[in-house]
Amino acid sequence: MPSGKPRITRGNKEDCSQCKLCIDINDEVVQCERCLKTLHAQCSDLDKRQLNDLKLGSNQNYVCHFCENVQNSSISLGLSEIKLKLNQLDEINKAVQFMSSQYDTILRGVKENKKKIEVIEKENRCLREEIAELKSSLRILNDERELRLFKCRSCQLKKINPQLYNLLPMLNELDLGRNEFKFLDKDEFRDVKHLNKVLLDGNQLSVVVDELFRNQKSLQRLDLSYNRLAKVPNDSFQYLSNLTFLDLSYNKLVRLEPQSVRRLRSLLTLNISGNVQMNLHDMRETFEVIPQLTHLSVADMGVLPIGLLVPFKQLRYLNISGNHLDNMSLQVIDPCRELEFLDLSRNQLYGINDDTAMRIQRIRNVRLDNNPLICDECHMGKLISVVQHLQWKWETYPICFLPEPLRGSEVTDLDVSKLHDCLYYITDEEQNAASTSQNFLERGGLNTLAILGGIILVLIIVIILAMAVCFSKRRARYYTREDRLNEAYFVQKKKGKNLAAREPKFRETV
Repeated sequence: MPSGKPRITRGNKEDCSQCKLCIDINDEVVQCERCLKTLHAQCSDLDKRQLNDLKLGSNQNYVCHFCENVQNSSISLGLSEIKLKLNQLDEINKAVQFMSSQYDTILRGVKENKKKIEVIEKENRCLREEIAELKSSLRILNDERELRLFKCRSCQLKKINPQLYNLLPMLNELDLGRNEFKFLDKDEFRDVKHLNKVLLDGNQLSVVVDELFRNQKSLQRLDLSYNRLAKVPNDSFQYLSNLTFLDLSYNKLVRLEPQSVRRLRSLLTLNISGNVQMNLHDMRETFEVIPQLTHLSVADMGVLPIGLLVPFKQLRYLNISGNHLDNMSLQVIDPCRELEFLDLSRNQLYGINDDTAMRIQRIRNVRLDNNPLICDECHMGKLISVVQHLQWKWETYPICFLPEPLRGSEVTDLDVSKLHDCLYYITDEEQNAASTSQNFLERGGLNTLAILGGIILVLIIVIILAMAVCFSKRRARYYTREDRLNEAYFVQKKKGKNLAAREPKFRETV
């Protein structure tokens, strides 16, 4: 509906803005409130009701269609601009949403990249630590290549990778004692050429292969004790011209050939103790090849043949303990005039004669413990006097076994003037001090055996009685069953039952 305040008046000879005709003074005209132009009432497009309202002076305004079109066009223009703005806003909104989604994506990417950066930083730290460890390992490796001592005792080793020795070219001392080695290849020590000490004691080696130590020309100490060696081949030690110490004790050697030690020109110490199967009569020839020895151990071997030690003029240390030596066989030490240590413990010596006592006087340390020594004038008188006037001290002093009142007394505590003249040698098996490594009957051993024997005898008797009772019970049950079957048979026969058909079956059952 048109808006504006209309004016309806009479014509004033103006032209109608609509029809362009002259307005008569009697014509009803309407004036536009906006452009103030006049037009015929019939040209205003107003109906009669609207014209009447305008005549009555209502508060309505009249706007010509031209001004109204201008207003509508401006409104349309404004609407189109608004629509354009809305479209732009919509595009802006879409752009903002897209940017928001991109921001969220970027934010997620930043978070993921942050996590990746953290992982990379952690990996970098680990890498730096590994590089530091690698540098340390390289330093250690360089140090290991300069390593001089490798010790692995009681490690239950059965084999070592030879490459380990390749990493230790400067090794001087190798200790692999008390492990479980059963065999060593001839190339085992090929890469360790500077060894001067090798300890292989306490393993399970049964043989020393030829040329095992062919590259160890500077080797000085070799310990192969407490293995299972039954033989030493002739060429086992042929390159060890600088060897000074060799321990072959407590193996299963039967013979040590002269050829196997002939090249050991620098050997000073030899230990063959505990090889109980070795024939010592054949060792004289071997000893003649190495007369330069200064230390020798032949303990726990049995009786030593006279003249065994003749080749050794420079011997300083001699261990012949546990060999059942008595006073007669003690002359085996006569060729050794330069002794500084003598071990005669765990033998069967009951006295020391005057000549031997005078020789012992020049020895700085002598062991005579665990011998059945008779402390009287004729057996130990001279030695007691010598020991009491020595200018140095022995590590252990002889202990009396007889007479019984002096048993357990050291000879340094005795008064020679109060000793008996001469006692007979009496073997006291219950407290015999003469024991060897092969003799398990130590002090109190007979009592222990008697107790064990009694226990075994009682067990045997109990087993026999139990078997007899079981047998008697089975036999009693057997005869009782026979009596019952026979009794039943006769009862049925008395009652007159027909047993002819059943009798064969009954007898089969019996």
